[in-house]
Amino acid sequence: MRRSRSLALLVVLFSGCGAPQPERVYIDISRALAAETSVIAPSVQLPGPRGEAPPVSVRQPGMPATIVSDSTSERLEAAKRLIAENRSRSIASLTSMLDRIYQARASDEIARRAKDAEPEQDTILKAAVERLENAFNIYAGRREPLLTRLSATARSVALEPVPIPMSSSPSATIRIKEANDLRSQIRALDSGFDTEAAQILTDAQKEIQTETAALRNQASKTQADARDQAMAEAESQANATQVSLNVQVTKLLPENLPAVAGRTVTIAGSGKLASAPVEKIQPIFGSLEERKRLLDREIDIWVRTTGRNRSLTSKGAHDRTEEFLQWRSAHKVGP
Repeated sequence: MRRSRSLALLVVLFSGCGAPQPERVYIDISRALAAETSVIAPSVQLPGPRGEAPPVSVRQPGMPATIVSDSTSERLEAAKRLIAENRSRSIASLTSMLDRIYQARASDEIARRAKDAEPEQDTILKAAVERLENAFNIYAGRREPLLTRLSATARSVALEPVPIPMSSSPSATIRIKEANDLRSQIRALDSGFDTEAAQILTDAQKEIQTETAALRNQASKTQADARDQAMAEAESQANATQVSLNVQVTKLLPENLPAVAGRTVTIAGSGKLASAPVEKIQPIFGSLEERKRLLDREIDIWVRTTGRNRSLTSKGAHDRTEEFLQWRSAHKVGP
């Protein structure tokens, strides 16, 4: 008898009608943790300090006394224009710096929301499984009596309709018609359950996809808000700085400029700096609790994909630790 894939899977999971039970397996987490290989960070060659710096002398020429003229005013206006031109570059630089900070905060917020959404998705899947189980129980309760009657009437549980021979007796004809009617009812039940099961799974998938899309939209909005905040703060600070500089530059316009004598400024040299301390880079690992949690999740995935039942103790279960480690090694990401 041909069944759809979903019907066959659910019959095995929920019927319990004499089907062989899944193998109970035990995975030794301590052995699995001990099998992990450590990764040692490569050594980093730190740059050393330069040698001694000699003293440097700078000669600043003097300036004669001058009277403020139109050329001085023009230079003042040029200074103001230069400040205005630098404003855009200052905004771009400050925006980039602030954006990195706010994007880091946004990433933390996005990760927190995704973590908070995991229990909700588990609840959706659990509800879908419960709906499937209830639907199957109703379906099985209706199908079993019909199948029993078909077996008693036709001495067969085949669901394909049987043609009535021309030479069939009246009583045989009645039995064949009754059997065909039972077959039709069973096929209709099978088709209805397949449709209902597919709809339940589709609804659960759509619900999870809707929640995932909502998280993705929230993440995009959070990142966009971070960029807007960085731009707004950069422009605010640049505007405040430009106003302050304009006021200061305007006050720099005296009526007369006295003579300024030349002078020489000597900057003392410096001795050789001490070498930077060498820090031995140690391997970086997560906490033991975190490693156990991740490993426990991988074990659950492996047990489910192999169609087995997991036992938390070795009593009455087969130890499949080595088989799990081989699977884990084959699916490991990276070197």
